[in-house]
Amino acid sequence: MSLDTKISERIEILRFPLILAIVFIHAYAAQIEFSDNTAIGTTVPSTYSTWVRDYISDILARVSVPLFFAISGFLFFINFDMSLQSYIKKIKSRIKTLLIPFLIWNIIIFAFYAFAQNFSLTADYFTGTRPLVLDQEGFKFMELFFGFGTFPYPVAYQFWFIRDLMILVLLTPMIFYFLKKTAYLYLGIISAIWALDLLELGMVVIDPISIVFFSWGAFWGMKKYNFCFIDNHAKYIMIFYLILSLFDLITKEHIYSVYIENSTILIGTIATIALTKYLIKIDIFKKYFLSMAQYSFFIFAFHEPFLSIIRKLSFKLFHPSDDFMILILYFLCPIITIIVALKFYKILEKIVPKLLYISVGGRT
Repeated sequence: MSLDTKISERIEILRFPLILAIVFIHAYAAQIEFSDNTAIGTTVPSTYSTWVRDYISDILARVSVPLFFAISGFLFFINFDMSLQSYIKKIKSRIKTLLIPFLIWNIIIFAFYAFAQNFSLTADYFTGTRPLVLDQEGFKFMELFFGFGTFPYPVAYQFWFIRDLMILVLLTPMIFYFLKKTAYLYLGIISAIWALDLLELGMVVIDPISIVFFSWGAFWGMKKYNFCFIDNHAKYIMIFYLILSLFDLITKEHIYSVYIENSTILIGTIATIALTKYLIKIDIFKKYFLSMAQYSFFIFAFHEPFLSIIRKLSFKLFHPSDDFMILILYFLCPIITIIVALKFYKILEKIVPKLLYISVGGRT
């Protein structure tokens, strides 16, 4: 089975808004710490500031990563027959789309930190909570570069998603076996482990959300399911998610909030897929999101550390301590980051198109 055009387009129109959501997740904090142990901003903004940032960054945007994993699993398994030839073909494809971009961007950002942490004018912005990249030797360097052991995130920390995805790709024969032999037991066990936040694998800490949603996407692909079931109940799913998301917002400090949060994420991923049923019918949204999808991976790769730089500079400049300024910077810094990323993409497209093509895994 190959993807029909409608399903392919519905997946494609999600890429850009989901990347924007990831940028807003990383813009959440209302206080920034510097290497001289000073902090600017506040850890206790008033209710409306907290609620706005919580609802956007910690509820609505949280569906982005699990949905990307689910889509990745779905696309991997939609035409995967577990033959050696099929597996080798998939691995070769993921070397291009995952491994090579992972290496390129981590090398770039490693070099950036190596310079910024040792240059007097910039050191204050890139030391402190972050490890000193040039101080890592031998195996510690490998841990920092790839994100395992002592360092749970790669030097380009947003690439933990790509790292987890590469590991899952290598584990696809095992995932295929479990889904083939005992799908519901396997999915039930890993989903329960995710809900209880218990999953750690050896030296590499794989986020439970990675395995759970990749596996559910893989199951959906193996069974050749389309979105008809979701579409038949789309309005009810979206209404239920809206209610659940508001309940999640008002119970953030509750002892059982993690279970409510995970339930919201699960229903939110389904509701987001349901939403595409309507977005695909609105020409202005369809054309815009399809045209912007090609920039998604570059924004993902570029947005950090650029977003952190913009936020530190703006906090230094404005010293936000009231809700109004905190919210202004909360929206403004991601917008600036996205605009600059798009400008850089256009520049690179003109001067080094081949390098740009390779660095985004052919997603142009």
